[in-house]
Amino acid sequence: MLETAGPASPVSQSVASDKHVALFIDPSNEYDLGVLNGIRQYAREHPGWSVCISPLRPNPDLSWLARWKGSGIVARIDSEPLAKAVARLNLPTVALNAAEEVPALPFLATREMLAAHMGADYLLKRNIRSFAAFGETRRGVSDHFRACAADRDCPCGSFSPAGAGKSEIEKKMRIVRWLDELPKPVGILACSHEALLMEACQLGGYRIPADVAVIGFAQGDLLCEWIDPQMSAVIASPASTGYCAAALLDAMMSERPEETAVAESAADEDKLIREALDFIHAHACSGITVMDLLERIPLSRRMLEHRFRKVLGRTPHEEIMATRLKRVKQLLAETDLTLIAIAERSGFKHTEYLSVAFKREVGLSPSGYRKLHRLKKQAAERELLQAQARG
Repeated sequence: MLETAGPASPVSQSVASDKHVALFIDPSNEYDLGVLNGIRQYAREHPGWSVCISPLRPNPDLSWLARWKGSGIVARIDSEPLAKAVARLNLPTVALNAAEEVPALPFLATREMLAAHMGADYLLKRNIRSFAAFGETRRGVSDHFRACAADRDCPCGSFSPAGAGKSEIEKKMRIVRWLDELPKPVGILACSHEALLMEACQLGGYRIPADVAVIGFAQGDLLCEWIDPQMSAVIASPASTGYCAAALLDAMMSERPEETAVAESAADEDKLIREALDFIHAHACSGITVMDLLERIPLSRRMLEHRFRKVLGRTPHEEIMATRLKRVKQLLAETDLTLIAIAERSGFKHTEYLSVAFKREVGLSPSGYRKLHRLKKQAAERELLQAQARG
């Protein structure tokens, strides 16, 4: 259900809806209209969504937000007043752009991040668990791709053709030597020089896509489609960005603390899953992977994931990540440790992986979470002092 919210009118909501989402967009922006189409498509496929649209205007009247009983927000943050209004609501939020003036602004979903996630998922669906990024970084997409690989327990190599050789043949031979070292089959996200990579694959005798699946990053519709018999494309478009942003927001809105207790209670009935949970909770912050879990639990990976999903509604990897992020939140709130030190104590090998995972799952950057927690703590301390003074 889509509705329009204006400054003078409170947002009406459907009785049948249980997820009420506010969408702040610029109606004159063609990209934002494409995002809207993607969100509309997601809402059609997932009953229970009610979306109200608030067009961005100069000096907007945001007073209706105080009366709005919402579940989540998708917003293009174009002003400090809007950023602060959104942050005050403390709701699951997907931002379509950065708003540096408010450090505590919730989750930032970029086209590059979404494209990296879709590329990683595209490869996993084809049973490819060895990744690599090729070419110069294009607006951070290769960094996000490497973070996605780490989140999925997949190795991820990298290669930049810059400075790899003076002649084309020298560059190709160095690429072939790099390809020789990668586990096969391998999925490679090509951020640039796609043709050079394809020619090197042919020179090295690698079958495409059987040995090397090459994905190109381009503009247009965000989907994976065959653009020729050899190469796939992850294409970032506003419609797919909107669809993926809606999916991310839906996952954030669906999280309920009570669901964890119910799931773990159900796990008690499955002794192997209970044993797996105990092992994860005891060792997740030591850097274990699903492979370490499989060495302890007498189940195949497929059966383990099936029983985890059946009992808990999530995978072993997701449980490991949730346990690590719980520790990260504790350390951010209770210590002054640097992010590097926190990463070491919570099982993350790289701080950039920690930051991406934290934003995606928690809805805030680590620094934003720490600042917000300290502000809340200071406010609670002031209230306590005021209460003691009155008493």
